[in-house]
Amino acid sequence: MSLYLKNVGVLATTIHPGWVNTNMGTIDTVTSVRGIMPVMEKLQGEEGTSKIN
Repeated sequence: MSLYLKNVGVLATTIHPGWVNTNMGTIDTVTSVRGIMPVMEKLQGEEGTSKIN
C-alpha cells in the first residue's frame, strides 16, 4: 500500500506504539503518542516503505 500511495504523493508507514497501557502494556496512550509524533515529523522518502519499531 505504501508503494502505491507514494506514487500519488502520500507517505504511509507502520509504527509500533510500544507496550501501551492495556492488560499487557505498561505506558499510557499520551506517552506513546508523544514518542510517535517526533518520529512521524521526521519521515520522508523511502522511510515510508518500512516498519518503524
